Amino acid sequence: MKIDGFEFNGTVANDSIVTNLIFLDSTDRQKYILGGVFNSLKDEYQFSFLPGQVVLNYNPWTVPADNYVRFGGSKIVAKDIILTNGREKIIIDSREDAASTLLIGFRELNLEYLVSMVTAEKPVSGLLHGDIYVVPDTSNMTFTADIGIRDFNISNIPWGDVTLGVSRKTADGFDVKFAVQSDKNDLRAGGYYITGDGPQVNV
Repeated sequence: MKIDGFEFNGTVANDSIVTNLIFLDSTDRQKYILGGVFNSLKDEYQFSFLPGQVVLNYNPWTVPADNYVRFGGSKIVAKDIILTNGREKIIIDSREDAASTLLIGFRELNLEYLVSMVTAEKPVSGLLHGDIYVVPDTSNMTFTADIGIRDFNISNIPWGDVTLGVSRKTADGFDVKFAVQSDKNDLRAGGYYITGDGPQVNV
């Protein structure tokens, strides 16, 4: 990750830490700001983003006031972590099921935000969308992912729409589906990957 400079500020009071992490560009302009509050609860910890204290790639993002993620206990639970900039959204939220399945979602997220964290150039572009569902069981974490990139470009060369589906329902295996489609491309593949002492790939 390319970091020209950063600042870390924090204030401790009443079992909480109000903090912000600021990443600077080469001109010391604030490029990323992540501000929030850590709280120590009875059996776990909680972090909440502070409204007005989230900036990604120079642009302010909104977040609901009642957002939080709790961790350190028996489960990881998130509520209303919805970062929004116009039509773009990053979502982290827990479903109301016994496993507290964690949703990580993307809506119209410009890939340039992610790429700009590691390089000043912008070799790829496109709009990321889709969902990842994670069952946060520390002994055997499982997940499913269904994500895509619309209008994917590499070095200004259009590839079309990219879709990727991955599921891990056992400790040692992944099912994978992948496709790239446009008026010039139609590539599709599916298979599985087995981990362990003798890893195997079948496409």
